[in-house]
Amino acid sequence: MTRTELIELVETAQANWDSCDWTHELRDLDGAIQLDENENAIMCDGGHEDTCATCRDAMKDADAAIEHGDKAIAALKSGDIAAAKEHVAAARDLENEWGDCPAWREASDAMEAVQTYEEAYAGSDVPTAVRDAISHANWFREEDDRLRALARAGNAAEIRKWATEIRSDWRDEDEDSKHWQMTADMWDAVAAAVTDLRAKVEMPA
Repeated sequence: MTRTELIELVETAQANWDSCDWTHELRDLDGAIQLDENENAIMCDGGHEDTCATCRDAMKDADAAIEHGDKAIAALKSGDIAAAKEHVAAARDLENEWGDCPAWREASDAMEAVQTYEEAYAGSDVPTAVRDAISHANWFREEDDRLRALARAGNAAEIRKWATEIRSDWRDEDEDSKHWQMTADMWDAVAAAVTDLRAKVEMPA
């Protein structure tokens, strides 16, 4: 599913729940159930936020869900899938507090099906490529940690830049040069693995 389609689902959810839209017992603004002359509960058909506590509280939650939707849309547009997931889940949970989540269910299910880079990382080829590169180069711990951090962050461009720097620093035709040229090749392999993983998990516009 594309980013545009997910945004449309969020917008639809926002439009489909913006108030209390179900029949319920009328409660005064202090929360007490209102009774008729026969001591039967008076029913409210929704949309009476000024006189019914249920309508008021449900509308408050619906407004909060709409705000989460706005934040989810902003996150989707910026490519922050993890944040978008959190906001859509929060909106769904607010609606679900009222017994079900028909408005937010489709958007929530769609977002849960989206796999983020961080979620896909452990099961991808990237960690193996990183371990192989570190094992080959046998660098100091701080450099090892740098490569791990860049790979986990999905920063292929910085890894490739680092590989270029390695190549430029070791130009001589000696054994050390060959070693570091191979190291640069392995760093490029890590960058390629990162790029491939991002292509699999990132959504097109």
